[in-house]
Amino acid sequence: MILVLVPQAKSDIHSTISRQLERLRSREVWLLGQVDLVQQAKDGVLHSQSEKLHQALGGLNHVLNLDSKAEQLDTVIKDTLDK
Repeated sequence: MILVLVPQAKSDIHSTISRQLERLRSREVWLLGQVDLVQQAKDGVLHSQSEKLHQALGGLNHVLNLDSKAEQLDTVIKDTLDK
């Protein structure tokens, strides 16, 4: 009787493990897809932040140039008035 149950037990074990492995592979594929989505979202946010920083830097450079020109103009006016 026991000898008859052994092949069935082996078959049950094999099919159970196979189903679990299939589910695990499916979960792996889904998780890898989620990682890709997170990476794409992160890249989008970083790109947007980079553009905003470049715009802000351009604005600051413009202000610095205006300040430098104002200082030069002040020097010219002061020199002219001193003459």
